[in-house]
Amino acid sequence: MNIGHAWIKYRHDYFYEDYFHEYWDPYKIAPLIFDNEYVTTIDVYEHNGTHVSFLETRRYLNKSIRYHQIVIADLSVPHYNHPEISVHTFFIPKSLNAGDPVPGPIYIRESDLLIPWAQTINETVGKLFAGIHRQCNHIYWTRETDGASSTGKGKTYKLFQEKNVYYDRETGIMLSLYYNFTDVVYNEEGTLVRKYVNITEYKIIETSLWNNPFKTVQRYSPYIITLLLLLALLLFKRDIIIERVKSMKS
Repeated sequence: MNIGHAWIKYRHDYFYEDYFHEYWDPYKIAPLIFDNEYVTTIDVYEHNGTHVSFLETRRYLNKSIRYHQIVIADLSVPHYNHPEISVHTFFIPKSLNAGDPVPGPIYIRESDLLIPWAQTINETVGKLFAGIHRQCNHIYWTRETDGASSTGKGKTYKLFQEKNVYYDRETGIMLSLYYNFTDVVYNEEGTLVRKYVNITEYKIIETSLWNNPFKTVQRYSPYIITLLLLLALLLFKRDIIIERVKSMKS
């Protein structure tokens, strides 16, 4: 299935907390917290196996635009820079099976650490998304990483990651995602100097790639109800006419 000129719409929840007090009294500084809800739309220009190009538009629930960007990439090429994660969040190659490796970043750089990012399809299962039962490739993993700073500042890091994502097997598009990235940083005395939490969730709500029969019925239900009423009225009048004809003959 070659995807072109299609769109996918997601409900997107994003929680971000950054508690940083290296230069301040830890009991006086308040954490920086964001807890936002968006609708993210992906307008696909091309996805023919491993090459993908799309426009990502993120809107607040009041429909004002948060940002949009155009992305062009080759999914088969390992990437190391963090912005490429967006590509591999929304797409993987099509028609993968359980046990297949997922082409994409081998490592990402975060908090002065190089973090493993290689992924494998855990299982292929059937699930309901956007009103349709789809065959899905499921990826789930948790990772904990301990490490020392490479900048020589004596800091140590403890990172926790959890990723739970479903991709449509036929098209390779993301259907749902839960990703938790927690980063805790200590100085050389073992004092907490930073705690960073980033939780991202996506779930597909509509797409042009397949029709949701329930939404179709809902969209046309006023017309369907009107036609049914007209049909009932015609049948009712027909019965009256038949009874009158019978009474006249008798």
